Amino acid sequence: MKKYIVTLLLFFIASSGFSQEDRMEKIKAYKAAYLTDKLDLSSKEAEKFWPIYNKYQKRLQEIRFGAFHKERMEVHKKGGVATLTDAEAEKFLEKIMKNEKEETETKIQMYHD
Repeated sequence: MKKYIVTLLLFFIASSGFSQEDRMEKIKAYKAAYLTDKLDLSSKEAEKFWPIYNKYQKRLQEIRFGAFHKERMEVHKKGGVATLTDAEAEKFLEKIMKNEKEETETKIQMYHD
């Protein structure tokens, strides 16, 4: 039931007349409220958790929506990977793997922080 409510809430936010930036800020706020509730952190735990979590989220956004994101979108607009030559597809796959590796390393680093 909670998943259903969260899904409806996210759908409502996404379909409202707010700018994308406003929607993202609202989603972040709801996400923080949800995590705060579910984790039931003490104030001391929260002081340690949120800076690490926020740093992690910022880095993931940089990885996911950085320069390679633009390239992925261009490939998608041109008809997807099926339109690439074998050499282009191989380079594209290497970039995907590098991107995934950066994301995984960021997640691992978070657990060590």
